[in-house]
Amino acid sequence: QSHGWEVSILLLGWAKTAAAGTSCYKYITPDLVDVSTFLEWSDIPRFITYFINSRRIEVVLLSGDEQESRVGYLLLPFLKSFAPQPLYMDLLGFEEHGAGPSLPSEASPSFTSGSFDLLDRTLTSSKMKMNQLIGSRREDDRGRAAVLYRGVNTSFYNT
Repeated sequence: QSHGWEVSILLLGWAKTAAAGTSCYKYITPDLVDVSTFLEWSDIPRFITYFINSRRIEVVLLSGDEQESRVGYLLLPFLKSFAPQPLYMDLLGFEEHGAGPSLPSEASPSFTSGSFDLLDRTLTSSKMKMNQLIGSRREDDRGRAAVLYRGVNTSFYNT
């Protein structure tokens, strides 16, 4: 909020670290909703569109563990139809080296690739991951992906 943004966080609650994550998110915003505590699965898509529309959300960021982000990608066509106003973005986190192949996999990069046309912007944690994602896409698609350097002094490493 110090930069003029109001942040709302909607948790699906199935993450392995949901309980630990909830306390961490409370430092970011008091508007924290874990839908798994009061909704049945069949009501979640409708609630999310209500949540977006009632708060006049401007940006929806898909992020989280593999399970939660997968649900977000699967709901993306529904959300774009019933809550088309916001920009829809996703954030692909750091790869764990030695944990197996990065693309294709069942992790969020493969869902991003399949949902790329529905997303307004994709942020990645590395240039390598961004290049894998956009690969042979049309030139105008390439501008929708960018690297988000978190905690890295890029001017130090780019000299």
